[in-house]
Amino acid sequence: MKQVELVRQRAAKGMQSEILRFRVWLSGVDGNAAEVEMLRDKRGEALLAMLIEVIMIHLGVDNLLTTSDDGLKPGKNYSQARKAVRGKL
Repeated sequence: MKQVELVRQRAAKGMQSEILRFRVWLSGVDGNAAEVEMLRDKRGEALLAMLIEVIMIHLGVDNLLTTSDDGLKPGKNYSQARKAVRGKL
């Protein structure tokens, strides 16, 4: 793929908008305050980074995410996606 970082930046921008819209919608549904908070700050950035990397993997970019031993926390190869989303949520 050509211009990998450009594609990653565009994916970050688009997905960030959708997560924001989803968060607004979810906040309007009774009883979801905890879930809305999970889409903010560092946890929201982590989700966005993972979604972007799934898109990149689907497009054939071989920078696979590595995860921690428990499979829940992102690992070391996750930094490019984090850079793309830092400060967007």
